[in-house]
Amino acid sequence: MAAYFEPVDTSGNLLSGSSLAQTFTLAATNGATIGLEVTDGSGNLQPVTLPNTINADSNLVLEVKSDGSNYDWYANGLEIATGSKNTEFAVTLGAGSSNPASSTLTVTSGGATATAGFTFSGSTAVKVTNFAPVFSNIGAAGTATTVTFTAEDGSGDPVANQLVKVALPAPSVSTEGVWITGIDGTQLSEAIGNNGATVYTPIPLGNDETVNYSVGIPNLVTWGNGENYIDVYTNASGQASITFQNGDVLYAKGDGSTTTPYANTVDTNSVSSGNLFAFTPSAAANEGVLEFVYGATSATATFTASGSATPTASQTGQIQF
Repeated sequence: MAAYFEPVDTSGNLLSGSSLAQTFTLAATNGATIGLEVTDGSGNLQPVTLPNTINADSNLVLEVKSDGSNYDWYANGLEIATGSKNTEFAVTLGAGSSNPASSTLTVTSGGATATAGFTFSGSTAVKVTNFAPVFSNIGAAGTATTVTFTAEDGSGDPVANQLVKVALPAPSVSTEGVWITGIDGTQLSEAIGNNGATVYTPIPLGNDETVNYSVGIPNLVTWGNGENYIDVYTNASGQASITFQNGDVLYAKGDGSTTTPYANTVDTNSVSSGNLFAFTPSAAANEGVLEFVYGATSATATFTASGSATPTASQTGQIQF
């Protein structure tokens, strides 16, 4: 959405005149980038292309000057449009490289100031970025690591409060003992025990003892028993995190009436055999899938998606067990 501005005189009339020269200082918070629209010769607002030197700026000086009959526009002293019908203009903001959830735009001219608030919420996740950490090692039994990432739309805006599919490796003995125990800092547990008692419901990655539950926590995560993917919901900033643990987890066993320790762990002395997960954005541009692909041995390798024989994306990082 754009914020529209009508520069007026003290009587409330739109600024005009053959000698008009007006300056506006624009500033956006949180690293958001500024885009501009000015009127064309017919008086319709149209986007303008900013010079490369200022097309990702959070601050700029906008000037409008009379050319005798219409108006010309300048950004940071560089001409960006001519023959404009009047002095109205509009400002759009993009999330920029820092991908904030929101930004405040301030426009100042002389002693007058106006502000507009922007909230960035991508429509559909098409990629995941900003992984942290890029490489993580899980050590002895009971140790854990958390991977955080941001889901973005095609414009680079964070996709807030929406799901992102996470494809998991097929269960195998190599990953037996590795569980997903938390999403966004919340330990996975649900009221599925006897008389609605709350029990732990972590998600196994390997050929672990069979669990008899699925996971469905509103606005956090869903997983069907035996499925090799989970749906993770992003927060208000478009971010999500997944916590992995090497054994010593508690889970609902048997009829779901009790919470039982699961002690089996990955042998951390066997990491040289290639017990690695590589996490990489999916090449499926309309899905926003984050994939954990098993079997990587090189930090610069490429990986396949969903069993495809064609490499789909370069590795972003690894988790090693």
